[in-house]
Amino acid sequence: MPSVHAAVRVSIILPLEHYYARCILMGIQKTIFPHNLSAAAGIKAAHHATSPAKLPWVFSIHGGSPRGPALDRLFSDLKRWQPDLVIARIEEPKLAVFLKNFDVPVVEIYNDGKWNDFIAINTNDVAIGRMGAEHFIDRGFTHFAFLGSFEYTFVTDRMNGFRNRLAETGNLSAGPTGTCPWSFESFSCHTIIPNATVEYDQLDAIGDWLESLPKPVAIMAARDSWGLLVAHAAFERGIHIPEEIAILAVDNDPALCEYGNPPLSSINQDFSRVGSEAVRVGHLLLGKKRSIRKPALIEPVDVQVRISSDILAVSDPGVAAAIRYIRDNIRNGINVKTLLRAVPVNRRKLERDFRRILGRSPQDEIHRFRLQLIKRLLTTDMTMRSIDVAAGFSSAQYLATFFRSATGYTPRAFRKRLKSGLDINGI
Repeated sequence: MPSVHAAVRVSIILPLEHYYARCILMGIQKTIFPHNLSAAAGIKAAHHATSPAKLPWVFSIHGGSPRGPALDRLFSDLKRWQPDLVIARIEEPKLAVFLKNFDVPVVEIYNDGKWNDFIAINTNDVAIGRMGAEHFIDRGFTHFAFLGSFEYTFVTDRMNGFRNRLAETGNLSAGPTGTCPWSFESFSCHTIIPNATVEYDQLDAIGDWLESLPKPVAIMAARDSWGLLVAHAAFERGIHIPEEIAILAVDNDPALCEYGNPPLSSINQDFSRVGSEAVRVGHLLLGKKRSIRKPALIEPVDVQVRISSDILAVSDPGVAAAIRYIRDNIRNGINVKTLLRAVPVNRRKLERDFRRILGRSPQDEIHRFRLQLIKRLLTTDMTMRSIDVAAGFSSAQYLATFFRSATGYTPRAFRKRLKSGLDINGI
């Protein structure tokens, strides 16, 4: 144990270009911070410390997923740093072999089953798939699909959880629907993360696949980036989201999900807990614990619902057209009269079909979309006057009256609550 600096040296190897890795890094920092404070105080009081459990942690952070010459540089850096502990996402076999021979305790972040030489912190990918299935079952879908790169264990686990939960309904058949009212199909992508420029060979194949699926269909993508690929392919083919295809992804990276057109629903993972578990297991390894229980799988948190899946499965063409018109024109101050001019359906029939299928009226649906729009605008830095205009209101007073009637809060009070980090669920 190096004693010159009176600290535990920790190397973190994570692909920090990915949202999940940055969140895990923050979870590690948040968990170790109180320990470092108390450890530093203990060293100052005693003037020395010999037990690793009483020493603060200092970090050497390595980003990316190194391969080739970059991997050789990483090996050189590790030899120079001489860490007491390594926390790593290990994707390259050469890195696994190096760390196994390095004779330093290792906490692995997400083991894909290619080696089992280290204590690993893993998410419950089967539960993630089941959560996705529940999200779509609750919305009344009967046609389902899954997309991801099946060379990865986490992807196949998520797909199996998704499909098995659907099969529990007793109505699911794979492949062509035939006489069965339910169906499931899948698409295997050839890349783990799309390039900054869209890979059009893959995009064309996804577009062909989307056109072949029965509609409406609920599609779960194993990661946010793949969800964006589905949305892009749908846009190119003129396939409506969410009326014809609803999309749910995984990881809930806000930079990607809010960027989508429309914004992408996604499953929240507890990345912070992954980081805290890595610290907990690291402490045990530093304490020379020879027998460490396999860490429990980290469960998914919830679904962040955005427009891409915020719909009930609607096969009625009149209701689907009306919902699409409302979604596309909600910023223009529309009402039921303008809706009926755009969708040539008898008002009484449209009212009846809306209540039968959605359990609410066309006016209720307009109000629901308008309320969602205002809430999204309030999360931005737009002025209240700009929000009035963007939401299709003729004055701030009308907007405030509508919003308060629906939520019990004024727009300013809601925004203040947001900025204070207070719970807004259910508002």
